[in-house]
Amino acid sequence: MILRELENLPIEYKKCASLTFTILKENQFISIICQYRPFQKNTTKNMLIIIVFFEDIPSIDEHINVKYEKDDIRLCTMQRSTPDQLIGIQFYYYRQDRFHYIKLLSDCKSTLAYRAGLRNFDRIISINGVNIEKYRPKRCTKRFKAQSHLPVQMLVCSPATYAHYKLNNMSVHENLPTIQRLRPVFDISCN
Repeated sequence: MILRELENLPIEYKKCASLTFTILKENQFISIICQYRPFQKNTTKNMLIIIVFFEDIPSIDEHINVKYEKDDIRLCTMQRSTPDQLIGIQFYYYRQDRFHYIKLLSDCKSTLAYRAGLRNFDRIISINGVNIEKYRPKRCTKRFKAQSHLPVQMLVCSPATYAHYKLNNMSVHENLPTIQRLRPVFDISCN
């Protein structure tokens, strides 16, 4: 990828006596500071090349059991008191294997997400009855925000269950007999 970017440099940058690269990594971006010295001049110039290099955020941590023992598929329903109320999750997308997953924003057991049965790194299968597995991240977020006036119903499963189903070419859906249909939870905060 870096070489492709360098091929696109203007001609004046290619006709240099020397090129020096410094690679800086910060969050999900890689910046390359290209220092060059043109043949005709005794000066050194700097040029910043920014290469967007979205690395996937880890989709699992050391606290998650990755050994499949039995299905862990949950239908979680949350009712917000207002459409703009946060339910306590952050959406993520693992590009390499193309799946959506969530992380809880806090360890607080009073959040809607926690009380509804959502857990860190749960794989999202559907939101309000619509399978979002093939959705791109922006489309998934847009769908979630567009239905903020409705109760939120999420079909999720554990990483081990998701891997087991994908390995065996099976799909997770709302009609499976092993789904745990958890009791809906409602906002209990005082406004």
